[in-house]
Amino acid sequence: MITLIINGLILTLLVGAIGYIYLVDLRVRKLLLALRELEPMVGQFSSAVDRTETSLEKLKAAKTATAEDADQKTETGQAGKRSTLKSKQDSDKNNVGWVSLPGKSDLVRSFFETARGQES
Repeated sequence: MITLIINGLILTLLVGAIGYIYLVDLRVRKLLLALRELEPMVGQFSSAVDRTETSLEKLKAAKTATAEDADQKTETGQAGKRSTLKSKQDSDKNNVGWVSLPGKSDLVRSFFETARGQES
């Protein structure tokens, strides 16, 4: 009698586990389908981020060049240097914990290639 109850309990747990695995598999397939649909948008977003970073670097270079020109135009040069130093310190404080990763497009592509490889 006890063995029958234990066997029934094991059978119930196995059926429940198989059902749960089936539901998880359906959700993973749905997620992978959504990722495939998002792949072009993520690629475009990644390239837009790269272009934005390039533009920001150009703007910072232009700002630095403008600040250096202003330093040269001042008679003593000290006031301009202080403001440039202060702005550089402020920008360093804002970038704490921020890391620039080269090849983000490659990273995004490799993510989707890995997802496709795991799907098979």
